[in-house]
Amino acid sequence: PGLKEAGVKEIFTPGTTTDSIISWVRDNVKVRA
Repeated sequence: PGLKEAGVKEIFTPGTTTDSIISWVRDNVKVRA
């Protein structure tokens, strides 16, 4: 199966900017209390 079908939320390929990764994390990862 593909990674996303296996439950991986996002795939960052070589060349993805750090800013793009940080933005995705901020939008998709909830802070634990």
